[in-house]
Amino acid sequence: MAKIGMALALALLAGCEDGYDNEEESETPLAPRVVHVTIDNQGYQYVSVHLEDADGRDRVDVSVPLRTAVSVDVTMLDRLRICVVRDWDDTLLLNDSWGRSALDAMGGRLYLTVYP
Repeated sequence: MAKIGMALALALLAGCEDGYDNEEESETPLAPRVVHVTIDNQGYQYVSVHLEDADGRDRVDVSVPLRTAVSVDVTMLDRLRICVVRDWDDTLLLNDSWGRSALDAMGGRLYLTVYP
């Protein structure tokens, strides 16, 4: 019985792939992705928003007046960084980033609401 169990275990191991066969896999570069970002300023102060691809290839700076929403498109490859600062005293309100898979799951749209 032990010999049958050992033979089955070896057969299962032989059929498993380790995922490290680099000869068959080729690394393809990521295609640029356009992300539609809307910043909704619901506060009573202006904010400055800095958006950029993590590689620094596409940078967008925008000022968002109080009680206004502004939309911009940013081209990214892997990760999108967003920094939101309140204008009158340079208080950092948001400094975050989103990965490509998270943005793809949101349909390439990101909606942020700030209350400065």
